[in-house]
Amino acid sequence: RKQVNVVLGPLDMGHCFRSQHLIPSYKISYLLYRCCITHHLFDFYVDKVFKHCKTEDSYVNRKISSIANSFLSVKRKLEQCHEENKCLCGEESTEKFKQILANYEGLNVTSAAIKSLGELDILLDWMEKSH
Repeated sequence: RKQVNVVLGPLDMGHCFRSQHLIPSYKISYLLYRCCITHHLFDFYVDKVFKHCKTEDSYVNRKISSIANSFLSVKRKLEQCHEENKCLCGEESTEKFKQILANYEGLNVTSAAIKSLGELDILLDWMEKSH
């Protein structure tokens, strides 16, 4: 399994699309979709996953806590975009997130959290590739 270094610095997202007049409309639509699904996923990881990822290894718990704090910081930035109504959710992103949530809730809480943590590299790869 590849190692992923988590460095979640300033989240740009076109900083909430402040220069929308310079971005083609198809790109804005994609950015809004990405912003929305990313917001949902960060909420999901902060509110559900990290809270249930406890191991007997204190070193692993500290690493999980560090990642959780990074996610919390980004989540706050995404909430600012939502509050400014610049990160609106369409039907497609809402449906995709509902599917993720249904799969998660179909498992026992601890198993679901560990599975989601194990899939974190997929989320981070997607974020890196689509940035």
